[in-house]
Amino acid sequence: MNIKDITLSQLQEKPIWKFEIQANGEIIIEETNRSEIRESASNPPEGYIVYSEFLAADGKKYQGFCSPEDPCSLDYVQPVIIYEGKYLEFCPDKFLTDSEQKTFLAALDTTAKDFFPVTCLPGAKVDNISVKIIILDFERMNTNYWDILKNANST
Repeated sequence: MNIKDITLSQLQEKPIWKFEIQANGEIIIEETNRSEIRESASNPPEGYIVYSEFLAADGKKYQGFCSPEDPCSLDYVQPVIIYEGKYLEFCPDKFLTDSEQKTFLAALDTTAKDFFPVTCLPGAKVDNISVKIIILDFERMNTNYWDILKNANST
């Protein structure tokens, strides 16, 4: 199935889906029975999307998915909100232009001030860690993953 065909109910029923990028750039997904994912060391790396909840600065809640297995930057995590049938990508192939940012926020009927920072909470653990991703704006994020991993390895 094409990634843009997935519904919130499918994500809620099966929170982890494996994805593969085709030669033509199309992203195909298939459901899994996984309950957790690991940072992938395979070559090519395995990719997963995970049902996620998003909590905006103003308290509004949204749902969608992200790819938290390598939470080093926004373009790796690829957060997506599915809202009223719209598939809203924070960082598709590149950072959004000012015009694209306005379109994104208008689709949610919000402003950057009310939306950011937005917290992304993936519905599955990564390497046995509950990842929390704070999206500061359309280009920057913070995550607790690396601090938790570093602390776990230092003990």
